[in-house]
Amino acid sequence: MPLFQDVFTIENLRYPVHTTIYYAFDALKDVCNENSLPFPPELDHCQRSLDDTFIDGICSDLVNIFKHNRAPFDMQNRELFLHYGLKFGSGWETEHIIQLTFSVIDQLIYKNAAYNRIHNREVFFEQVPEMRYNSLRLKCAQIDTQDVNLTDIESIFFLKCIDCSVQILLNNIGDRLQPILKEWGANEEILNNFYKSATQVFKIYQKPQAEKFLNAPKPNWDKLMK
Repeated sequence: MPLFQDVFTIENLRYPVHTTIYYAFDALKDVCNENSLPFPPELDHCQRSLDDTFIDGICSDLVNIFKHNRAPFDMQNRELFLHYGLKFGSGWETEHIIQLTFSVIDQLIYKNAAYNRIHNREVFFEQVPEMRYNSLRLKCAQIDTQDVNLTDIESIFFLKCIDCSVQILLNNIGDRLQPILKEWGANEEILNNFYKSATQVFKIYQKPQAEKFLNAPKPNWDKLMK
């Protein structure tokens, strides 16, 4: 914990925050150019006004979020960061469970306009904080080239992701995903294997130190998501 507290200071965050915003504007301009769309003038003004005060305000918010949310959680559950939980080797079933899990959630919270994505992000990130979700997704994406080993805390958040994806696909709210599932080639056989693999993962991961998470009531995702 002391290491992270040293990193999460305004001084250390200033450069990566500024760089991230710069590349975000750059990427948006590329999207506009590729689709023959004008770059929003109000955003162009925002880019020019990225002064130190604006950047420091964002950094200050990040520091406060870390100190008041993430740091206490990490301290209370520090044992879950020290040991590995779920381990995934490359293979057809493993790749499908990882890809489908994150692909479905990305549709719900980021990509698919058929869903209320703003609402869904608020609901989902209460269970799996956004920074942890994105880090977990990037780590699991390495399954294409190497085995993936998740710490206990990462395993818990991954199980939450699986639970969300399975509930959505098995209920009416998942009907809106049918066109995209066809594009992915996720036929009935693949989905059935996904459900079986998901059940096995929950059975495999049984750790005493994670019981308070594993035994907690699971969210009713098909009612929470819109």
